[in-house]
Amino acid sequence: MRVEKSLVAMMLLAGPLGAGSLWAGDAKAPPWAAWDKGPSTIDVSSYPPEQQDNYKLFSARCARCHTLARPINAPFTPSEMAAYVKKMQRKPGSGINGKAAQKIIDFLSFNYAARKKKIAKKDGEAKKGRTAQAAGPAGSGEKAD
Repeated sequence: MRVEKSLVAMMLLAGPLGAGSLWAGDAKAPPWAAWDKGPSTIDVSSYPPEQQDNYKLFSARCARCHTLARPINAPFTPSEMAAYVKKMQRKPGSGINGKAAQKIIDFLSFNYAARKKKIAKKDGEAKKGRTAQAAGPAGSGEKAD
């Protein structure tokens, strides 16, 4: 009943355009609107089996209320993610109990660290490429322009 009242109120506030257009094209869109547009899956095939299982739990529980793209693309640190998971745990119908919350937090923290390593590796390779390019052809003693 509470959800129905909220939906009705939202539709009334949206006017004739409907509730779906509240943030569509709005310059003041909430930050999560952009996160929903990013990737909605994570390739966990190289992750340890425990983290692959945690990803399945994360996917099943978090998708009950919003797109998976939202938590995947949110720019939060592990401690910020933990606070959000605990907040989501209190939402009716989330299906996130204490044990599930900890597994989701573990997965998000692991994924955060894995993404940071991947970014650092790409940055290192790019820097190495720029250094090699600046040094010029091997053995020429000349720098490239």
